[in-house]
Amino acid sequence: MTRKRLASSLWKWLISALALSSALLLVFELSAGIPALLVDHRQGSLGARLNDQLGESEEAQSSHYLTILELAPDSPLRAAGALPGDKLKFDRPIDRWRKFLVGEPVGLTLYRGDSERHLRLAAQAAQPTFAEQFDYWGRFLVGATSILFSLLIGFQRAEVRCYRYLAAVFAALSLMYFFTFSYSPPSFFYRFSKAANLTTYPLVWYWCVCFALLYQPYAQQGLRRWLTRSRPVYGTLAFGTAAYSCWFALGHEAPLLWLMIFLSIIGGLGLTIVSLYQGWHATRGEIRQRHVWLMASFLTGAVPGMLAFVPALDASYNGMRITAFAAVSGQLLMYLGLAYAVLRVRVFSFDFAVHRMLVYTVLSILLLALVGCMEWLAKTLLKGGGPQHSMALFTATVLVGYLLLHQLHRHIERWVRRIFFSQWHAKENQLRHYVEEAEHITAMDALLASCRAAVDNFTGQAGCAIYLRQATGEYTLATSTLPGVPLAVAESDAMLPALRAEMDALLFKQVGTAMRGEIALPMGHRGALNGFIVVGAKADGLAYRPDECEVLHYTAHQIGLDLHALRVAALESELRQMESKAAEQGATLTALAERGRQARSLL
Repeated sequence: MTRKRLASSLWKWLISALALSSALLLVFELSAGIPALLVDHRQGSLGARLNDQLGESEEAQSSHYLTILELAPDSPLRAAGALPGDKLKFDRPIDRWRKFLVGEPVGLTLYRGDSERHLRLAAQAAQPTFAEQFDYWGRFLVGATSILFSLLIGFQRAEVRCYRYLAAVFAALSLMYFFTFSYSPPSFFYRFSKAANLTTYPLVWYWCVCFALLYQPYAQQGLRRWLTRSRPVYGTLAFGTAAYSCWFALGHEAPLLWLMIFLSIIGGLGLTIVSLYQGWHATRGEIRQRHVWLMASFLTGAVPGMLAFVPALDASYNGMRITAFAAVSGQLLMYLGLAYAVLRVRVFSFDFAVHRMLVYTVLSILLLALVGCMEWLAKTLLKGGGPQHSMALFTATVLVGYLLLHQLHRHIERWVRRIFFSQWHAKENQLRHYVEEAEHITAMDALLASCRAAVDNFTGQAGCAIYLRQATGEYTLATSTLPGVPLAVAESDAMLPALRAEMDALLFKQVGTAMRGEIALPMGHRGALNGFIVVGAKADGLAYRPDECEVLHYTAHQIGLDLHALRVAALESELRQMESKAAEQGATLTALAERGRQARSLL
């Protein structure tokens, strides 16, 4: 036990050291980027567009000989006699990834056919474009978020091997801050940052594969055995690509490096997704839902970044690279999805998350439309009204928006469920319709049997068991379609205090109970637990969604009230019978007493 705690502690220190190192490199770069972007609003440039971006030329990702695609009219390169189509090579290989200082001397060699000549040019002042600023701050946001998640996962899950790989993934992804361009001077720190970025990039997917293969203690058979055996082969490719990338970062030529990187990404993504899919197929319950979140997160982050390798798709709009925007957005969504799937105690069904996203998307569109209409009205009706009218309009917009959306929220949710999730809508309506009819059932056995059938129909025949409280305090089985449940539950069972305290749907994994099933639903009245319903696991292995738990809890609560009403009615009927018997006995006793008095009077 001591050894295990020591190992976990050492891993936490190592992950912290990696995250701190990445943070220091980010701060060093940020110290050069802030003055250029936020203070001076200018940067040094040679006024040339080169083929060094992904999608422009694959060979440029393996060579330091770059082709000039376009020259600005006032470019120092054009003044020195360079033409589009010429090749150049910087004296410092890392200069291809740098934004220069204004007036900084830049050494390079210009190639045209068989001739070459060395040039030393001064970088001219240029204003950063919106696309460059978005790219820079987007990468900073991604890097800072990666460091945060690396620390969170490392500290909370350091004792588990697969989470250590995931923490390493986030630590390496923080170096994506240096992926495209930087403002750092050509110092040792920047050389180290860029070399670390290029070297760890292929390893990111190897660590993703390790995480996916070790995420759960899967049975090593069939496809899982093949995946496990393929990891050393893929590891050879990943580490070989990492070493080759480091060689390229040091200024050497690396033919076909782009192909090796592309194969590393494709292989890593494929093995990761296949491993998670096989794990999804082999697991059940909430673990199965976590596999869905993990698969969706990896695909969201990887696919947009891979599109940059396709020349036809690496397009731009007004200077904004579409793939750069998609890659930053996809990575942020991937980080959030991975952190949610790993750190969250309980995860929602992915279908439920899509449902909520659609609901709030419609609400957001309506809110934007409302603001647009109010702005149009302001321009049309309130001409020259001054700030008083503007404040009144703002207040009216907020008030109308709140009242309107508050009223529409439930209706929109119902419409979304009816249109896109019709099966959910039909089952929920059927169960709620049964609850309305159940209050008219006058026999307790019939009510219990109908409740059991309704719950089974809603859950897809997952099975359920209904327990009722007896005078002795224990809960006995009234009716069941769930195999293996006990005939009685003792008062000492750990599930019962939790049901009394929460009076809400209870997941069995949250308490230590020997009961079989997935969730327990209390049937209470005024704080008293008169019974409960145990619902079995779904046939497809997925956990119950929050909306399903809500409608099942509503059903159990209403049926509990109906049972209580039947008990009260039975007690009232019994009381009336006892009162009738008492009246009859009283009349009999009165008649006997009268006869006794008459007999005594005769004597």
